Formats: sequence, C-alpha cells, structure tokens
Amino acid sequence: MQPNIRVSDPVAADRRHPDQQALRLEGTRLLTLPEVAVHLNCTVNTVRKLIASGQLRAITLSPRTTRIPESSVVALLEH
Repeated sequence: MQPNIRVSDPVAADRRHPDQQALRLEGTRLLTLPEVAVHLNCTVNTVRKLIASGQLRAITLSPRTTRIPESSVVALLEH
C-alpha cells in the first residue's frame, strides 16, 4: 500500500513513493528534517518554520514523516 502524501508543491502532488531511507523525487534525494538542519546549521524547529513559510518545499508522507528535496535546500542556500 502506498502512503498518502501531501506535497507543499502542488505540481508534484500526484507522485507516490514508498517510505524508504533514501527516497528520490525526479532524481533528487529527499532529506529528513534533522539532515536539513545540519546542512543549514539550524534547529529542526527552524526547518519546520521554513517549510511553514513556504521558503522550503516539503513532502509529508504521513503525520510523522516529512522529507525535503535536496534541490530545495540547495535553492535556499543559493539565495
């Protein structure tokens, strides 16, 4: 059974992926919130705020499972 996902980017809303450690979306690695926090040198709560504000794209696989495309992190760092 495939998990229902909620994507902050509506273009990718129809994509379905199994919950794996190294999920891929369009060839981009999907990172966990703690992994993104390490890359951005911030806390997990700050990552959540960036997602809520729309500055960081996220995919919610379940209420407790959120992944962030690596390309979204790179785009944020380039600004």
